[in-house]
Amino acid sequence: MKFWNVNNVTNDEGELILYGEIRSNKPWWSEGQMITPEEFLKDMKTLRNKNKVTVRINSRGGDVFAAQAIFTHLKTLKAKVEIIIEGIAASAATIITCAGDTVKISPGSAFMIHNPSITVWDSFEAKDLEQLKEMLDSVKNCIIETYCTKTTLSKLELADMMDAETWLTGREAVEKGFCDELLEDTKVTNNILNNRMVLVNNVAHDLSGFKNMPVFEPVNIKQEPQDNQIGNAPANLTKENQNEGSSTMTLEEIKANHPQLVEQIKNEAKQEERERIKAIENISATIGKELVAKAKFEEPMDAKELAFQALQNQQQNASQFLTNLNEDAKNSGGDNVTAECKELDPEEQIKEKVSALSNALNKDKRRVK
Repeated sequence: MKFWNVNNVTNDEGELILYGEIRSNKPWWSEGQMITPEEFLKDMKTLRNKNKVTVRINSRGGDVFAAQAIFTHLKTLKAKVEIIIEGIAASAATIITCAGDTVKISPGSAFMIHNPSITVWDSFEAKDLEQLKEMLDSVKNCIIETYCTKTTLSKLELADMMDAETWLTGREAVEKGFCDELLEDTKVTNNILNNRMVLVNNVAHDLSGFKNMPVFEPVNIKQEPQDNQIGNAPANLTKENQNEGSSTMTLEEIKANHPQLVEQIKNEAKQEERERIKAIENISATIGKELVAKAKFEEPMDAKELAFQALQNQQQNASQFLTNLNEDAKNSGGDNVTAECKELDPEEQIKEKVSALSNALNKDKRRVK
């Protein structure tokens, strides 16, 4: 499933829609197809001769390098680029917003910046971790430089905001200089699906990887339905979903009102499960089969949790081994055994040496009897 959609609005105007997670610069895999960065750039060619390009964003972020590539491509267009944030612009998605000549956001949208992070599954020495830290610090500095092309906040202020994982409302994003204009005539609808998912303008965002939850500013003006929503953003809003503020829907209501969204979540869950099993397989050679099976099926855990559990088990086994060894030593009665050493007088020592020499000579087969 593509996370982008390119439309020709008129001969002079084009549109790029970025809804959902921004995928890696590696092959973007989806059910039944391979989507590559080259395909994205091929689609973007249709925007090269436009005088205006509108980019609509509703994304929790994703891969920082993919976002940086999109930012760079938008900056090379001869067209005037207008960014419209239609729900959430978080993490890597905020890098793309900086490519806009103008950036517009509704009061009820959310804008978030935070530090870059990386997930690793391997064994590392201290020097390897130091190199990873240097890499992440370098990426953070690059992101800050990108933000400085849009906002007048100092680099120190931006660094502090990233450290804290800062969520801003649309109004606050304008005040901080990330956005240029507040769209007072639009409304963002959002529903909390569970503790880790939030449905914003009919796009499901998994926020479990973030420390904080977004704050949406309530607005009173109804949002007009848009015809440019792509497959993973269904347009059939129910009356209940358009109520002011946030509400919680039951699972049956979600299935009935948003079948496409449910299918999207199921496909993403399948992919996450495949990746979880693959990561476990990569480290299973050093872990007992019973614990691996438990991690896969009985008490599902990811590779990181499995590795931690294996280390705990090894520590417990080593501790139990030492305990058993000490118990065996105590029960053997060895502590009560004392050694006696009787010293022979000189005459007895001579007899012992003569006897030993005699025995050695008798055993020598080369002697002629």
